[in-house]
Amino acid sequence: MSRSKSLDQLLEEATKHHGHFGPFLVLGVRLALFAEESLGIKIEECFLEVPKTIPTLCTIEGVEAIVGPGRVKSRDAKKISGTFRGRGKVVRIHVRDDVVDEFQSKCRRHYEEYLESIVPHAREVEVRSSGELFELRNR
Repeated sequence: MSRSKSLDQLLEEATKHHGHFGPFLVLGVRLALFAEESLGIKIEECFLEVPKTIPTLCTIEGVEAIVGPGRVKSRDAKKISGTFRGRGKVVRIHVRDDVVDEFQSKCRRHYEEYLESIVPHAREVEVRSSGELFELRNR
């Protein structure tokens, strides 16, 4: 599936909506884009499992920036994964545990200067390959 907006434009819009630019916001945007790419169609709805703590909670708004408001449901979980649906197709994607651990650790280390210090980490998520970030799990 092809989008008319670049990743930078999508991230800029997501950041305006969310209030700041961080690695888990970027991860959510990338997760939803990877789901669309995997299915080959626009996502109609999504169910996320996400630790509902800061900073992982930001993943939800990243996904919403792509899928759309009201189309994302979530529940508290120990790991980050999502089930994405569109036109009768379904894909389940798990965010690699090592990626979550890495960026949680980086955010924790810099918590006092949180908003300024996480930008380089968000850029790291932006440029990594989908294979480095996600595991595709078809149902």
